[in-house]
Amino acid sequence: MLLLLGLPHGTFDWQLLKAGFDRSVGDFVGRLSLYLALASATFAIWQLAPVLALTSFLIVSVAHFAEDWIEDAVGPDQQTAYTGDFMALAIPISMLTIPALAHSETLRSVFAVLTNSAASGQLVDAMMLIAPVATAVAAVKIFINCTNGQISRGVAGLCVLSAMAFLPPITGFAMYFCFYHSPLHFGAGIKQLASDGTAIQIWIIAGLTFAALVMAGMIYALEPRLSVTDNLVATAFMTLSMLTVPHMLMPKIIGSLQGRARLRPVAD
Repeated sequence: MLLLLGLPHGTFDWQLLKAGFDRSVGDFVGRLSLYLALASATFAIWQLAPVLALTSFLIVSVAHFAEDWIEDAVGPDQQTAYTGDFMALAIPISMLTIPALAHSETLRSVFAVLTNSAASGQLVDAMMLIAPVATAVAAVKIFINCTNGQISRGVAGLCVLSAMAFLPPITGFAMYFCFYHSPLHFGAGIKQLASDGTAIQIWIIAGLTFAALVMAGMIYALEPRLSVTDNLVATAFMTLSMLTVPHMLMPKIIGSLQGRARLRPVAD
């Protein structure tokens, strides 16, 4: 589910970023190199420091998933904007840390599989401390959504937190990622392409999804796990993290570079 239903929404990256291409081979190679460099660096961290890689993946996931809960319309006051972002951040923090309270031993075993290290249990201990506060703030955020007329978003938040509390951690995460996060961003990508007058190129989505699955197969072959199930779990989350990092950072890096290029003075 994670790889087949979750990955396609990230394939919009290339179409959305293509708007900034200068159509030169060098520009395409540069962007492809940046994408592969970010993915490769993520894979290297998993091999050299898996506990650090897992911790980083959780932090990146919180930042990325917070985009699902930010208010559609935020007032002009910066304090209001900051409060909106902070409250939205509480839902993914709660979502990822609640299993440390509800399924502590299961989560420890999952983290041990992902890192091949018992030290990952300390991460679960830290999550147990964070979960109560994050969940309390998330509950306030859900209540605010419902009272502000955003009932569907409030119900979605309640369902997500309930799934993570009552379902096994991987099952709850897969349901959120595949049935809420991915469709939400997939729909946003379709709307953005439509507003730009760009046709959706199915062959790009299918081709990049297939390429991601090939990469996942290579990771699976490289992982020396004795259990097939453990290897599949490790492969799925490594692949997700390797694709999530460039998925989040590439638009920001390229946007920053384009902004600097526009500000650069023209030589005489």
